[in-house]
Amino acid sequence: MFIRSQVARLANACQSAQGAASRAKTFPELVRASHVPVPSYLRQLMHRECNSLKAHAERVGEVLFERQVAELNRLAAIGRISERAQRLDQLRQEWLVLSGNFPKLAHRARRIS
Repeated sequence: MFIRSQVARLANACQSAQGAASRAKTFPELVRASHVPVPSYLRQLMHRECNSLKAHAERVGEVLFERQVAELNRLAAIGRISERAQRLDQLRQEWLVLSGNFPKLAHRARRIS
């Protein structure tokens, strides 16, 4: 009975986290929103929900990253080089959270100059 209630509670938490991840505007927000602590004794039972949340967070992260790169490209295209450099510095600080959470995006972010 206890395990079932814990699994149901965590499944709801994963669903809520997906909604919060969808609303994230920055990578730190996305990381916080998509983190649902799962006790070790429930990890195997929650495998599907955890993987679904992780995949959703990665899709949201991809969209967010593409928006940020598009913003940098737009600033470069209209000749606002100093604004682009300043925004890139801000994004690099934001992208620090990628390496532990979204390694593929972290690799792409390191290649942006």
